[in-house]
Amino acid sequence: MNVIEIEIDRGNAPGVYGVNVLRAPVELAGKSSLSLDVAAILDRMGDIERSVVNSATPVRGSVVAAEKPLRDLGRSLFAALFAGDIITAYRASLGATQSNGQRLMVVLRLTEPELAALPWESLFDPLEDSYLCMREAVVRRVASTTPEPLAITGPIRILGLASSPRGLPALDVEAERDRLTEALADPIADGAIELTWIPEQQATWSGLHRHLIKGPWHVLHFVGHGDYDRTTHEGSIVLTAENGRANLVPASKLRDLLNQAKPVPRLVVLNSCLSGESGQAALFSGTAAALVRSGISAVAAMQFAITDPAAIAFANGFYMSIAAGRGIDEAMTGGRMAILGIPNTLEWVTPVLYVRGDPGQRLFTIQPPDPEHWAADLYKRALGELRAGRYGGAATLFDELLAEHQEYRDARQLREQARRCLDLALRYGRAQAALGVGELQNAIGQLREIVAIDRGYRDAAQLLANAQRRQELDDRHERGLGAMQTRNWDAAIDEFETILRVDPGYRDVRPLMSVAVQQRDLADRYERARVALRSWRWKKATRGFTQVLAVDPTYRDAARLRDTAGHRRRVAVAAAWTAVVGLLVAAVVVIIPKGSSTHMVVPPTGLPASTTPLPDETIVLARVVNEQVGLFLVDSATGNVVALDGTVADVYEPVVTPDRRTIAYDERTPGPNDRRTLHAIAVDGTGDRELFQPRIDGCKYMLRPAWNPIDQRHIALPCIDFGNVFSLRIVGLDGTVVRTLATGMWLDDASFSPDGKNVIYATGTTDQPVIYSIPADGSGPAVPLADGRSPMWSPDGNRIVFSREDTTSDGNKLWSIYIMDRDGANTQQLTSGPEQDMNPQWSPDGNTIVFLSNPTSADGDLLPWLISAQGDSRRPLVPGDDTPAGSQPAWARR
Repeated sequence: MNVIEIEIDRGNAPGVYGVNVLRAPVELAGKSSLSLDVAAILDRMGDIERSVVNSATPVRGSVVAAEKPLRDLGRSLFAALFAGDIITAYRASLGATQSNGQRLMVVLRLTEPELAALPWESLFDPLEDSYLCMREAVVRRVASTTPEPLAITGPIRILGLASSPRGLPALDVEAERDRLTEALADPIADGAIELTWIPEQQATWSGLHRHLIKGPWHVLHFVGHGDYDRTTHEGSIVLTAENGRANLVPASKLRDLLNQAKPVPRLVVLNSCLSGESGQAALFSGTAAALVRSGISAVAAMQFAITDPAAIAFANGFYMSIAAGRGIDEAMTGGRMAILGIPNTLEWVTPVLYVRGDPGQRLFTIQPPDPEHWAADLYKRALGELRAGRYGGAATLFDELLAEHQEYRDARQLREQARRCLDLALRYGRAQAALGVGELQNAIGQLREIVAIDRGYRDAAQLLANAQRRQELDDRHERGLGAMQTRNWDAAIDEFETILRVDPGYRDVRPLMSVAVQQRDLADRYERARVALRSWRWKKATRGFTQVLAVDPTYRDAARLRDTAGHRRRVAVAAAWTAVVGLLVAAVVVIIPKGSSTHMVVPPTGLPASTTPLPDETIVLARVVNEQVGLFLVDSATGNVVALDGTVADVYEPVVTPDRRTIAYDERTPGPNDRRTLHAIAVDGTGDRELFQPRIDGCKYMLRPAWNPIDQRHIALPCIDFGNVFSLRIVGLDGTVVRTLATGMWLDDASFSPDGKNVIYATGTTDQPVIYSIPADGSGPAVPLADGRSPMWSPDGNRIVFSREDTTSDGNKLWSIYIMDRDGANTQQLTSGPEQDMNPQWSPDGNTIVFLSNPTSADGDLLPWLISAQGDSRRPLVPGDDTPAGSQPAWARR
């Protein structure tokens, strides 16, 4: 072996030491003296440690600056040690080994305690311009006999211990384990190394004791904190006390604990901060040195704090060399080389190796396993995994055993048992996870399969019964809600009654049941009152509708029918006064169109108005003819189309006043001087004139207005000002702005409720609009109802029709027609493609909806269509006519 072993012992004066070459590859006498101010060097150790640790920080130029204190110390130690005959022997030994293509090992035998505390691994040869430990192994030897290598069968067994007690800087124990396990993945996979970690909660004195006795263990690998007490001159490691705090274990006690293992581990790796630091009062007071003196063949330790990447790199290179059968000195060099592969770090100087006896010794001789012993051991381990409930590990071990011994004992049956238990455990876990997030169908499927395999498996049968009951209740709840949306109150009540018999506290069924019963009673009273009305029993009809309204003042068209019944009763009683009453009513009172409550109506003034209102079935439509847009009247029953006389080209967005005698529309003048004005024209085509001259301040453009059905002198007017700022205002027909209800970067059509108390509109962005409701008098905030645009109240005020853009399963955008309650609840989709459907309008009786659709393609021309309020009987407004619509249609009012 190419070893130069140098002994340093006490000299004849303070600070002077004798140096003697005990052996070398060349036969040259080597004696000298060494003068060192040890105290001064030790005072600098803190700076040296900071330089080494800080070198791992990725800052430009940091390594060059950090290395200077370390290199200066290495130069001074080299110059002091290798002087006189010693340097001659060293150079000659180095030349002899290099000429043979070999490496020289430098072994230091330090007999004085204060010398053992110095970082000899930093020795720097100025002639070679390198650190010795980067070229040759630098080993600290404890004089003793060399033990024979430990003969082992199978893998080298490493017992891992990671301790992070409270009160000290926290270590990511799980990450430390994962990193070391990953670093040793290849030798573990090859069967050369077996790594077992002590659980974190057992990183205590008693936990380590229990695991050592369970051996055999060949290596103890410790990750944690370490320290050196300069008062007691003894190194220590930090375990976790039973209360979770730090338990400082001196090297002498750790040595005694390790001796409980049979055999005692040949190698200890202390991956802690200061576990390699030695004292000055006793030669073996350092943790590492004390363990070697106690009988441990080799100890690898850290003389400075070390970063996680460097610690893991060292473990990788070090253990790979051990597993390859190399000597302990070569393993230490392998660990340093692994650290050297990390850019910009000096931490290769941190590891220290203490050996007992021959520094180049091999710790283990690995013998091929006895096949029968190997099989029995593997069977035992697999059986232990199975009994512990670790079915995946058990199945893997049984697979490995059966690959070599196909009929070993009952391994095949046990493997099938492990696989079956693993499958059941996985299914049970998935079922519980599905139950936790309410995925009942998934959970039921998993539980059914479990019960089919093993009906007695845990509580799977009970969980299945509970999940099926819950699913049935959920289905009934859904059917009950669906029945309520279609006003099938008897069906809803049947579903809710069944739910309550099974689970009286189920979700919101009790209040839903109350609503359904109330609505059924209202529907019955309403229908009986309608029958009485059709039978000319005016008094009974009036009383029935009054009873309905006492419960729900907005119920369907009950208010209108009550007033109709009352009116007809009065007419029947005083037939002689019919003409007079008719004249008085025509002068003072206007009956709201079908579907609304009766209110004292203030008619509009100053508008061009026809003496005859539009019939209920007439729809006003802007149509594109010869590349120009004009107004047309369409009979919704027959599809007949008649042009409205008096309208000019490029007119859009018609709206009919509540009395159906006037049409307002938007006239546009395209070109560089783009101009949009709001006009009014009588329904017979006379009296066309521009509204709001001069224009309303803040309204560069005026969009489609919404008329107040009660006070028809006021409208809700969406405006666009300069900068595309939108606002929704209540405006008098004289141009007076009463109030501003909402502002934003975009606003859609507005609609008054039949009682004139609320306005709905859409705002937000054109691709993500939201429908809001706001009090028309500005007394309250806007309330969001649903996503969508183009909203319109139903004539009875109970529902709202609107359009919404949805994303289909293939990622396309599709506009559809929806209906919801006045508060945004019970949304019902009327159309669902493949056409783009938008801009819906109610018929005066609330039974039909007109809307625009492009049935040919996503970007095709928009044509007017009709559909019932229940979502069926869809048909074109003008059959066989593909004349495009210029904008949304108008029916009755907005």
